[in-house]
Amino acid sequence: MEEVIVTGSRIKRSDIDSISPISVFDEAALDAAGNTTLERFLVNLPSVSGADFGSGINNGTAGWATVSLRGLGPNRTLVLLNGNRMSSAGVNGFVDLNLIPSSVIERVEVLRDGASTTYGSDAIAGVVNLITKTDFDGVELEYQFDETGEGDGQQKLAAITFGKSFDRGNVLVNAQWQRRDEIWQGDRDFSACPIREGLDDNDHLYTYCGGSVASYPGSAFVASNGYSDGLIKDPVTGQVRVFDGETDAFNFAAASLMVTPQEVYSVFGQANYDLIESSAAGSVSGFVETQFSNRTSSQLLAPEATFWGSEVPVTNPGNVFGEPAYVYRRLVETGGRRAVQDVDSYRILSGLRGEFNNGWSWDLSYNYSKYKDNAQDKFRGMPERMNILIDPDLCAADPACPGVWDPFSRDTLTQEMQAYGLANPLSTDQSRLRILQSNLAGDFGGLELPGGKPQWAIGYEHRSEEGSLSYDDNVLAGNVYNYAGANTEAEYEVDEWYGELRIPILSGVPFAEVLTAEISARNSDYDNLEDDSTVWKYALEWAPIRDVRLRYTYAEGFRAPNIGEIASPENQTAASYREPCQNWGANTNATVRANCAADGLSPTFSPSSDQAFSLSGGNPNLEPEESETQTYGVIWTPSFLEGFAATLDWYDIQIDGAIGALGVNDIVQGCYTSDNFSSPLCALILGPDAVGENPNPNSPRRNVISNISGADLRIGNLSTFETQGLDFSTTYTFQNVFEGMLNLGLYGTYLDSYEYTSGPGIPATELSGYFGTDPYQGDVPAAFPEWKMNFTASYSRNNWGGSYTVRWWSGVDDVDTTCKGAQVSCDIGDYDYHDVQGYYEWKNVTFTAGVRNLFDEDPPYVSNNGDMNTINFNYDTAGRYYYTRVALKF
Repeated sequence: MEEVIVTGSRIKRSDIDSISPISVFDEAALDAAGNTTLERFLVNLPSVSGADFGSGINNGTAGWATVSLRGLGPNRTLVLLNGNRMSSAGVNGFVDLNLIPSSVIERVEVLRDGASTTYGSDAIAGVVNLITKTDFDGVELEYQFDETGEGDGQQKLAAITFGKSFDRGNVLVNAQWQRRDEIWQGDRDFSACPIREGLDDNDHLYTYCGGSVASYPGSAFVASNGYSDGLIKDPVTGQVRVFDGETDAFNFAAASLMVTPQEVYSVFGQANYDLIESSAAGSVSGFVETQFSNRTSSQLLAPEATFWGSEVPVTNPGNVFGEPAYVYRRLVETGGRRAVQDVDSYRILSGLRGEFNNGWSWDLSYNYSKYKDNAQDKFRGMPERMNILIDPDLCAADPACPGVWDPFSRDTLTQEMQAYGLANPLSTDQSRLRILQSNLAGDFGGLELPGGKPQWAIGYEHRSEEGSLSYDDNVLAGNVYNYAGANTEAEYEVDEWYGELRIPILSGVPFAEVLTAEISARNSDYDNLEDDSTVWKYALEWAPIRDVRLRYTYAEGFRAPNIGEIASPENQTAASYREPCQNWGANTNATVRANCAADGLSPTFSPSSDQAFSLSGGNPNLEPEESETQTYGVIWTPSFLEGFAATLDWYDIQIDGAIGALGVNDIVQGCYTSDNFSSPLCALILGPDAVGENPNPNSPRRNVISNISGADLRIGNLSTFETQGLDFSTTYTFQNVFEGMLNLGLYGTYLDSYEYTSGPGIPATELSGYFGTDPYQGDVPAAFPEWKMNFTASYSRNNWGGSYTVRWWSGVDDVDTTCKGAQVSCDIGDYDYHDVQGYYEWKNVTFTAGVRNLFDEDPPYVSNNGDMNTINFNYDTAGRYYYTRVALKF
């Protein structure tokens, strides 16, 4: 029987059984999912929760796709290709799944256990190992076309794979093209406008189609009314009136994308050749693996807004308010803020492997991987020049000024004004990975225990990583609004040694069909960290009878800070929060009421925006995260029930010193629920001066229009995670069902607890069974259902077959206990998605057709989430998808 390397171990064994819990999804499972990218298959796994970047994320991404096992963040899930690392997506510390061609993947192995002793940093939540095709002879052509039931969001994939095996080796080459078209938020009813909530005359909650106070034409705030109510020049009558949030607010949703477009070209190649088939020393073979991918993608957001607080003098012809006025206006004439990325990813892995005549195996390899993203953001404001445009005196003093701009009227920002006052900043985000690795594995020769020969593996790895995020001169000069005025650049090297021992204690005796222990350790010495790290892992497997196997693992883990976390400069951004003083009244917590009154807010106060500016940045003094993971499992393969197997695995993960930043919502809620603003969190609310906004005379925490002005979100070793749950699976294969084969499979996860403490002095938040702020993403909503299950029934007979899949999530409640109910969504019910597929083989051609989200399930409504009114990081927003695929093999 051929020996293989199992994910999570360097020891070869004669089967794919592992003491650590592993889920293996073969090519048939990948095909049945019907996706053109790996992203959707992976994020639909029951062991994945929380927020992931992906196709449904338009705001806050650069076109990435990620996977987050256990909801612990993509930087705590190690993604490998054929057991080897890939360069991260720039300085971010996670792998972009969009750059991996799906058509060359043969299977996906998901290790649901800590694996730092085997792979080093990042493998805290687990490992996703993507295994490519190897023994492939011939040529395969493949084409797939997808389209939603609304006729948009087209996806296309074309691929060719060539493989040839010969007496001394094999070669495989794959080329793939994948394209995804956009879907607009305005083309779906649930996301066509940002839904807001208010109180009617009877104090009943109601919802309305709202938007941003930065309107079109611009809204004005003046001193004569204490900046409390916005004013607007009515676009129809030309008269000045009070700004009406229900009719005048700018609908930024209709101007934004829901699904981001992308186009990816990939070429992958691998070859193996036996250099020495047999000699006195043993055998030697050479191997090489190469990949190149190019991704172009873009995001479109609502037009830039003058949130920098431009004061329009009375001399401006458009100022009809009789006094200087702060203007908040969307620059609709630009068509919107568009971000575009052009990403190149290179990778080459080459080396030698062999086997000595005594059975010991060895390998030596060098891995070089590079990621480079040349990006451009379009139509971003330059406050200094925009302020010149609205001031006749300043404009007259600048020969380059094309004319005075009236922000209180429509269609007044000319092309010349845009060229003068707006920038198209350029950036380059890149990373480089180099790994020299050597492994040696074998047994102890004549030493044999009652259970068999003990096996061992040792190895050394030298890894160097470097990354940088650089901007053009205009950004570095501080001219562009909402951009950091500095570059990010850092590098580090690490030397690592590991050892692994597998001890077969007993085998084939009463009450011990199998009794095996494993122990492994790894030492990591980073040149940028003060101390080295050593982690251990212990595992035990016991099969009292042939049909039942019990397993236990204890794994220590660590995650070293990535380059973005170490070296990111201070940056000012906008982040969402839940306003504690919105419609505060008799039903609001007494402490919150007192604090809102102290801020000078009326009981009917409703914020004009649910975003606050925030200061974020890296920390060169970070320490590694440390984790402990325990799993307890049982595998049942009853001999009296042929074709049936079931697994149960309990997991318990604790992470201390987790790297992160406090979210704006954590800071704001913690401050306003403290007596007289006494919480230390209040010091993290930044005053208007700190973020370049106009002050509020009633509150040092709020700007001139009474919104929270900003928060300090710089990172540190602040957080802790503790999560427990149960993974379970059953598979049952029936032979000769109407002359065909029927396969039933159920995979699920029960999330018993997910406690997250964002920082010292902040109570732990229980997220199991709730939706709320995602711990990794910071200020976006994410769902953590208690139950997630995938059930698939597939049938095949001769040259045809099909499958039916149900993905079911249990309901979740709003983690915010102040949710008021009524028309506001405080809970989300159970959700289920249905997928169906059929295929037919004719000679060497396979035709496939299917539907994803068969019943066109809309995502749930979530209050106060300005991004699509739902949890777009988790729930399907595109709707029903039809797809067809044809594959030709010869």
